Amino acid sequence: MKVCRILISLAFLSTLSACQQEAEHIAMGTLERDRILLSATANETIRQIWVNEGQTVHSGDTLIQLDDRKARALLKQRQAELAKAQAALNKLLSGTRDEQIAAAQAERNVAQAESNNATLAYQRSSELFRKKAIGKADLDAAKSQLEAKRAAVAAQQARLDELQNGAQSQDIQAAQADVANALAAVTWQQQVLLDLTIKANHDGIIDSLPWHVGETVSNGTQLVSLLSSERVYARVYLPAQALNKVQVGSQVNIYVDGIAAPLTGQISHIRATPAFTPFYALNERDRDRLMYLTDVRLNDADHLATGMSLEVRIP
Repeated sequence: MKVCRILISLAFLSTLSACQQEAEHIAMGTLERDRILLSATANETIRQIWVNEGQTVHSGDTLIQLDDRKARALLKQRQAELAKAQAALNKLLSGTRDEQIAAAQAERNVAQAESNNATLAYQRSSELFRKKAIGKADLDAAKSQLEAKRAAVAAQQARLDELQNGAQSQDIQAAQADVANALAAVTWQQQVLLDLTIKANHDGIIDSLPWHVGETVSNGTQLVSLLSSERVYARVYLPAQALNKVQVGSQVNIYVDGIAAPLTGQISHIRATPAFTPFYALNERDRDRLMYLTDVRLNDADHLATGMSLEVRIP
């Protein structure tokens, strides 16, 4: 009788264990890191590569240097244009010196004297023309000379007035705009120069360096593939039947091939759209089931290699 009870108990436990195993869901996947691609910012030649594939780098580390000689020369040109524009503005703001006004007055007086002489010459030519001593062509030439001298007087007087009255507000505004444009050009070219030095924007591991020193690359060409170490996660295919058992934030255990003790992690994202079972998760039980791509943030997994196979077991 006692033996019978033991056999019944064992049968019950076996049945219970089988039910529990049947209820357990397994989400299979791989260990992943965010892949960051760094690209060329110009059509230039690679002058230096400072890192190797597999090397650990930190944010801000210099990875690749593109040829920057043309960019530096252009920056000097932009800086010279800025200095020229600033000098022109300073000249307007500083006002006119007395010797400049004196020189302008002297030039105006010379022009006035030449205009007076041209007036007398035209009057003599008019008198001679009335006496038919000269022809119409000579009279016209004297008139043209007089008009030219009068125009010169007007120009010199306008220059003198400008010096005496100072720069107009619109002239100062135009000069200020020239300075602003030149400064913007310098700032832009400085950034262009900085961008020719390719730096890591995250902590991580250099995964791929497809180019070599001396090769010329085009703008936008991928230069570095960096695996970020700031976020290590498992990307698994969650069976649809397990959706009601977990949610974002749920704690789960992750089993990695070759590691006895499970890792811990939290579900960080579950895709809203299902997908069919991936080829490596196909088995007789799961063949026809839909899966939901799920990310699990891992704890203490920085030492593990990207791409390792793993599974999440959901009871």
